[in-house]
Amino acid sequence: MHPSQRPLSYRLPSWLLLAAMILMLGLSATPAMAQRARKKPTQPPPAQQPTDHAPNADPDGTPVRPAPTTEPADMVNPAADPEDETKAVDLAPTPYLSRRSTTPWTLKVEVLIQSYQDAPRGPTDERELTIIPLDFTSATMVFPVLVTTSSSNVLMKETESGEQPRLTGEVRINDRPAPQDLAFVSRGIDGDPLPSNTWRAQWLIANPDRSAFTNVRQFDLRFDLPVECSQTMFDERKASAIDWPKGEWPEAARVALDPEAFIEYNPADRNRPYPTDAMDKMLADWFKGNDPKKLKPVVLAKWIAGNLLEAVQPSGHGLVFDRRTSMITGFDLQNPPTTASTGRGSGFDMTNLLVAMYRRVGIPARLVIGYDVGAAKEGKTIYDRNDGNPELRAWAEFCLYDEENATFGWIPVDIVAMRERSSRMPPNYLERPAKYFGTHDELDEVIPLAHHYAPAKTSTWFYEYPALWGWFVQPSPPPAGSQTIRLNASRTAVRSTR
Repeated sequence: MHPSQRPLSYRLPSWLLLAAMILMLGLSATPAMAQRARKKPTQPPPAQQPTDHAPNADPDGTPVRPAPTTEPADMVNPAADPEDETKAVDLAPTPYLSRRSTTPWTLKVEVLIQSYQDAPRGPTDERELTIIPLDFTSATMVFPVLVTTSSSNVLMKETESGEQPRLTGEVRINDRPAPQDLAFVSRGIDGDPLPSNTWRAQWLIANPDRSAFTNVRQFDLRFDLPVECSQTMFDERKASAIDWPKGEWPEAARVALDPEAFIEYNPADRNRPYPTDAMDKMLADWFKGNDPKKLKPVVLAKWIAGNLLEAVQPSGHGLVFDRRTSMITGFDLQNPPTTASTGRGSGFDMTNLLVAMYRRVGIPARLVIGYDVGAAKEGKTIYDRNDGNPELRAWAEFCLYDEENATFGWIPVDIVAMRERSSRMPPNYLERPAKYFGTHDELDEVIPLAHHYAPAKTSTWFYEYPALWGWFVQPSPPPAGSQTIRLNASRTAVRSTR
């Protein structure tokens, strides 16, 4: 039985009360990172068990039993029934953003985790083959699901517990199906939506007899997810008249103001906030002592995007590849203050800085990482290290909330595409629509994947570089391993109604 279904007289066990106290002290738990190393070590790096949650706890801090049960919802609050993000806040969708040219896609994701191996390199190498298996008692794999964005919707299905994504897939261990349960999570145990209104798919892996998984060489997660993606059209002229809310932002917007790993703080340094001097100086230069909120939200968002476009030069692709397979292993990110001070960064770095700037002036904003099917069709492959425009791309979405008329929505801003089109904005760009600011004719071929580089508000583990996924392992994460992620997509066949 899920905790929300228990009678009020239910008495919480002491271990749950203890975990709740610990959670209150460190609710902003974020992904733990392995020690970053540019060269392959001759000895495996030491295990770094996350320290921002209780020992023997699940990804959200709730204590885990010696072996998971068949009730994944016992871990966190289950996913709510989301017709869309406006339903929970009783708001109508914004009339200023519309969609067209909707395309149905089936996204295919594969996350491959392999054991650490250190083999002799040549006949003069006297080292013995070293293999450290991925042994564990139970594990939970986590991957984000973006139910809705400004340009997309995941296809849903009705279940006994409400609507859930039509996600199908499985986890395989040593290329054999593993005993597993799949659950979807939309809120943390504090009852708040997950950051940026992300959902999570969670695969709970455990043997029914609670026995351990031993000599594990390979851990493979594969799933398919049907998504509808559309081009967006933005009525910028009318939207520019919307003023700042006099009251609070809606809940769906407030969670897009929360500090985020790799944007506001460093998860590899005990969540230490990034210094903001360079960003504050940049804002001061742009506004010359004036209050940014004298501009209305849409105008302010465009002003910041235009100035940032001219201040930062794209450099690098921000991805890391496996040397043997050329598959992507994760994102190589620099922090937004560094991008601001150097004026250089990858497309991901530029987008991170834009999101950070929006939040800094009080505009709720979120990152979107997407798989560009259109780029894949053009041969611009993510697996080509020399490709300047790979299949993974990022853009920002800022909140458009019309308090007076009770409407709500997200507006896409693709600063990277804007910069590729021109290195300077026209003198009167605030007075006329700009391509990729709200209006975006490529998003019908871009499938949104995540609002975060690693699962947010969790203490999940990944290897060296964030790569969208994470896992929580009992009794402790394997000390070393390798990770790769493969993405693909195909048009979903639409059945004729005739």
